Amino acid sequence: MKKQLAVALLAFVSAAAMADNFVGPAVGLDTGVTKFKAKDEVTTNGKNMSDTNLSGSYGFAYGDTPLVGMVEGKVKLGSSKAFVFDDEGGDIKQKNGYSLGYQQGYRVTSDFMPYVGVHYQHAKFKDTEDGETARANGFGVSVGAKYQVMPNVELNAEYRNTHLRTKKDDFGDRARLRGNTFSVGTAYRF
Repeated sequence: MKKQLAVALLAFVSAAAMADNFVGPAVGLDTGVTKFKAKDEVTTNGKNMSDTNLSGSYGFAYGDTPLVGMVEGKVKLGSSKAFVFDDEGGDIKQKNGYSLGYQQGYRVTSDFMPYVGVHYQHAKFKDTEDGETARANGFGVSVGAKYQVMPNVELNAEYRNTHLRTKKDDFGDRARLRGNTFSVGTAYRF
């Protein structure tokens, strides 16, 4: 009987300790590498471009369970070369990018939480040779983990796969882009 009472008390204390982790508003900064692949008449591989993103999120617990839902928005800071065409001249830069998504996490311990997510993504690209711009929209999926290193401070690592499409041009064609992103970051949760 004493052992059962001790186990029940330990489970209650553990659940109470997890109750606030990864819950509430947070702001963060992450950096990573993205590589796009464009598929139209031919497949064109992009270059590895560095990304820096400002993020904001809100985490909420599902009752007394270890499940945590998170709504997250990201904004790309600065521009990066996505495609380089040495023989033709000119480059294509990603000028900006925005994403909004939902992540479902599971607190394995009080300070470690893996998650999966789905995201809407928007990006703007510019050809540096002729100045033309194109906007692309699409969806992506992600898998990652968050680790709380101290109260209110989290580290995260994430892989994201995104599929984007541009609007149809005058000939009825559209560019299809697939991006793979690996990123690490930190966030402060209020």
